[in-house]
Amino acid sequence: AVVGASPRSFAGQVVQQNCADHRYSGLVVPVNGKYAEVVGVPTVASLTELTTAPDAVVALVGTARVQAIAEEAAAVGAGAVIVPGGGFTDSGGAATDLAASLATLSDVTGISVVGPNCMGVVDLVTGAMPYIGTVPAHVRRGGVAAIAQSGAVIEALVNCGGRVAFSTLVSSGAEAVTTTGDYLRFFASDPE
Repeated sequence: AVVGASPRSFAGQVVQQNCADHRYSGLVVPVNGKYAEVVGVPTVASLTELTTAPDAVVALVGTARVQAIAEEAAAVGAGAVIVPGGGFTDSGGAATDLAASLATLSDVTGISVVGPNCMGVVDLVTGAMPYIGTVPAHVRRGGVAAIAQSGAVIEALVNCGGRVAFSTLVSSGAEAVTTTGDYLRFFASDPE
């Protein structure tokens, strides 16, 4: 589910486009009560309108709304919430408070959190692309996973011309909950 998807913004459409371009077989649902559809896909007004729990929720909303969206995602049974960098910084009181609130929510509900202040995840195994940058067609599927806090580093790898065949690329951002160590432990035992 992409909360804040919009026909008026690049970030609000790119997750859907990436999934379509990389043949993701799952459903990508735009969540925005202001529009009837985004990129030809009907929207729902809130996560509570979904008929099944989403695997992941991308929170393309301002910093002040992130916690409420994360709580709603946990309440509907989402597996993860991805908090991109739009409107969020790593420093200051609002950033510290949000990171602490997301960590508490994860502790209480078990929901995973990517970010905040990240680009998201490029999963070439399934084609799922909860990622706020364009994933070109030349990105090849292979057996290498890459994790970087810096979105710029992941963007460089995504756009390296297909030289390295990846299974997954993760822009982990500020790592309020899920850390590089967590990803490394997961990928160490991942047969892909």
